[in-house]
Amino acid sequence: MEERSPVDPLNNMLTILDAEMGAPSRIEKTGSWAVRFDEYQQFRIGAVLRGDIWLRVDGGAPRRLSEGDCYLLGDGKPHVIGSDLTAPASDGDAETAETGGLETARSAAADPAAISSVVLTGSLGLDQATEPLLRSRIPGYVEMKSSSYRSQVARPILELLSRENAWEIPDADLMRLHLSRILLIQLVRTALRTADGCAAAPPDRLLTRMDERIRCALDLIHRQPSKRWTVANLAAAAHMSRSVFAARFRTAVGMPPLEYLEMWRIRSAAAVLQSTDRTVSSVAAQFGYSADSTFSRAFKRVTGRAPKQYRQLAA
Repeated sequence: MEERSPVDPLNNMLTILDAEMGAPSRIEKTGSWAVRFDEYQQFRIGAVLRGDIWLRVDGGAPRRLSEGDCYLLGDGKPHVIGSDLTAPASDGDAETAETGGLETARSAAADPAAISSVVLTGSLGLDQATEPLLRSRIPGYVEMKSSSYRSQVARPILELLSRENAWEIPDADLMRLHLSRILLIQLVRTALRTADGCAAAPPDRLLTRMDERIRCALDLIHRQPSKRWTVANLAAAAHMSRSVFAARFRTAVGMPPLEYLEMWRIRSAAAVLQSTDRTVSSVAAQFGYSADSTFSRAFKRVTGRAPKQYRQLAA
């Protein structure tokens, strides 16, 4: 039998991940300024379109960002951006709450010709079922320098997202979804696979490969999601004791093995429901569910919706 190479679980995850960027806000300032953002649940992303700014996360040192740089914040801590972090900080959440898309948060009575700083910022929301794996692997701060290829990709995507949020056109939601996924993939690739801009990230979280035995178990789940896996047989396949395997899997992935298995089955099934006209029963059987009712309960537990409702909303 042909031996198959293990697949990167994060690559697999990104194929089914639901990610959506909220309406980005464009912050235009002149003179000495600072804007503070409170704690947040989603990833916070930003791009410096003009000028140089400082960024400081609570408890951390200030970081200098130049025109063209992009950043990702993932630890949920309050942070401040500005030309001068000692200046009185305005409330960024309030200031940008009503300024999605092409609308801007400007300095009071600022002459557009005098604007010295332009920052595009917004929140990137992830599917709650797949978020733990990414959060366990992505550091709290990721920076993409202007000279990097991925920054050159991310900036125009942010600007396109800004425009798509400003225009009320029929396919704007679909465009936002696809642009958000591209943006997320670029950020994940930056965080996990390059040293460019990530020197400040904890090296043990970025550079240390996942335990190969855990990767082996993930690979089995991804390749055979319909199999009736147990913690015991996954542990045996990984050549580990049941207790050690369960503990290490949870540390690496962010959830217990069987919870991850169910999440993977349902998210994979959701992708099939969204892209085909197959019956719910046939999709349920493909992913190891012998009864539609069992599949529907699991589907709603993971996605928050019944399979038919999910398909209707996706359409």
